[in-house]
Amino acid sequence: MYFLTGQVDITDFKTEVAKGSVNQQVCEDSLCTNLHQRNCQSEFSQLASLIMSEKGLQMPQCHEEAKQLYVTIIDEIEKL
Repeated sequence: MYFLTGQVDITDFKTEVAKGSVNQQVCEDSLCTNLHQRNCQSEFSQLASLIMSEKGLQMPQCHEEAKQLYVTIIDEIEKL
């Protein structure tokens, strides 16, 4: 949904900030950096790619296809 705000009925709250105005330590303290330390994002991406390959799924072309792909991948993960 982050990238499809114009295609679904949600408000886009993204705000650009100057790089120098961001305090790196505050960001690290505020965000879930432990997910990146355990490489969860990479593991999920690898698993999703494997599921897509095994099930013959394609990258979505619109927000409806994106939602369906997400649901399908989550359903397949829950079967494991």
